Amino acid sequence: MSRTAGWCAQAVLACAAVWTGAALADEGPFTPGSSTQLTLDHYSETFSYPDGPRTFDVSEYSVGYYEPVAEDVALGLQGGYLTINVDNDKLASLIAYSGQFLGFMGRYQSTWGDYLNFAAEIRYLWHDQQGQLSGQQSDITWYETYARAGPVLRYGPLRFELGGYYQNNSGNETDTGNVNQRRDISSHGGGAYAGLVLYVEPTGSVALYGYGGARHEVRLVFTREFD
Repeated sequence: MSRTAGWCAQAVLACAAVWTGAALADEGPFTPGSSTQLTLDHYSETFSYPDGPRTFDVSEYSVGYYEPVAEDVALGLQGGYLTINVDNDKLASLIAYSGQFLGFMGRYQSTWGDYLNFAAEIRYLWHDQQGQLSGQQSDITWYETYARAGPVLRYGPLRFELGGYYQNNSGNETDTGNVNQRRDISSHGGGAYAGLVLYVEPTGSVALYGYGGARHEVRLVFTREFD
């Protein structure tokens, strides 16, 4: 079983456990004030190097906070820890990278419809990873600009989401030691996503998303909303 498939299976089991233990009610959608999120994320995408493409295999663990600034609109911060593996590179593939990321987010989530609504999100994130071998230090840094949007269908405690996204990443890899070099890296492209959100209570939810296209991703999100 691949790393992505194994991560997906764990995410599905986690959602199933929450579903089984939850006391589901048919209340209407909660109109959120501030909210916090715990996100577990695994994805792979291809970055362009000067001498050809490289695939990054990324796992992220993050905490986010949103604060409303207008009706149905909120701004937030997100940060956390990540690990990456780089495939098909003579140097980077030998190194296990870990580091941190931090950024800003904005989202729109309409509450005007009983069943059909609309959601959109933008974010700008800074990623910085370090790795080392004997006599070799490597640092990979990139900046991510990302946007997604699509309809949301509500049915009882469930939300079904579909839509599209676009992303642009740019940065560099800096190597020092036995090999000294600096290489620019980048990736861009779009694709589609689908998500299932379960409100286990009026102010708490768990969501599972899948992404295809420029990145292949599985994301599990736990959210708590406040008045």
